[in-house]
This record gives sequence, C-alpha cells and structure tokens, in this order.
Amino acid sequence: MCASVERFDQVIPRPAMTNDVTKLGKIRGIDHIGITVPNIEEATQFLREAFDAAIVYDTVREGQPRQSPEKLAATVALKGGQRILATRIVRLGKSANIELFEIEGATPGVEGIGALGLQHFAIYCDDITEVLRRVLAAGGTQLCGPNALFGLEKGQGNSMHYTRAPWGTLIELISIPTDTAPGHEENRWRPS
Repeated sequence: MCASVERFDQVIPRPAMTNDVTKLGKIRGIDHIGITVPNIEEATQFLREAFDAAIVYDTVREGQPRQSPEKLAATVALKGGQRILATRIVRLGKSANIELFEIEGATPGVEGIGALGLQHFAIYCDDITEVLRRVLAAGGTQLCGPNALFGLEKGQGNSMHYTRAPWGTLIELISIPTDTAPGHEENRWRPS
C-alpha cells in the first residue's frame, strides 16, 4: 500500500449520492494503454506515419515539475535506478489513447503473447494491406500473415496480421467487416 495515502476516498472523492445506480461505477471503455519505448520522439514518429497518431499532450518532459522518485516508484512501480524521462499521450483516430513512456533504465519486455501480461494492442483497419504498407514504411516489421479469422470470428473479409513496432511491441492489424458471433451478451465494438 502507498504510505502517503491512507484511504482511497481521500484521494478520489466519492460521487454525490444518487438514486440512479447505473451512474455509479459505470465503465465507459478503455481510456488508454501504456507503452514504454526507448525514444519517445521516434515512437511518436512511427505511430504518426503508421497510424496517423496525433499528440494530445506531454505529461512529463524536461523543464516541467516532477514527482519525487520515491513517490513515482510507489505509484507506477518503477525499479531502483529507473527514472521517467518523458511521458506523452497520443491518440489514434476516434479511439483510446496511448500513453508513451521513455524511462531511463528500462529493461526489455516480453517477446510475444506466450508470456503473462499485456502483450499487444490491435488497430482496427478497413484495409489491412494498406496499413501494413504504412507500418513497414515507418520502420515496423511483420509476422506471418495476413490471416483469416476463424471460429466465431470467421466471416467474409475478416482477417488479422501481427506486426512489431521498431521497439518490439506487438501490434495486431484487424478487420472485421462481416458480423460475428450474433446472439451473445454484447456485440463486438467496431469503429463507426
């Protein structure tokens, strides 16, 4: 437990009481995913070229006030000798944000989806071939593909292709123009 915080409700105020329980604790969707990169400017350039990413803002950069190393270590699980050099929020289309971290002393991550933890993110594409061309031109690499989706995701034109960013993060390109798995609890999200 973080020593500087005694109770959760002291940090995040409780919402005003309401009779509408649907508003309490409502999950709206993914706000962002975080990726540690070796160079924040190069990573931003790759995401711009490959996926039309736009910078939302920088949360940490040289010349801005910073939290103490001890507070950061407790807050975001930094290890001894690691220091956040820069943090940036970028956005891809009308979807979730990506938070990029450049960390001094960062260690290499996992090699693929066979390890526990967050292993990849997927970009919805109307034309996987064109987006793959952009990924490769921006310095990414491809794995075997494209591959037709199967099982409940099978459908005309439904496909995916795994790629790697220059720093190694797995990025799946996916397209699902044909509806899949009707009659379940919820429909799969797709950009409108």
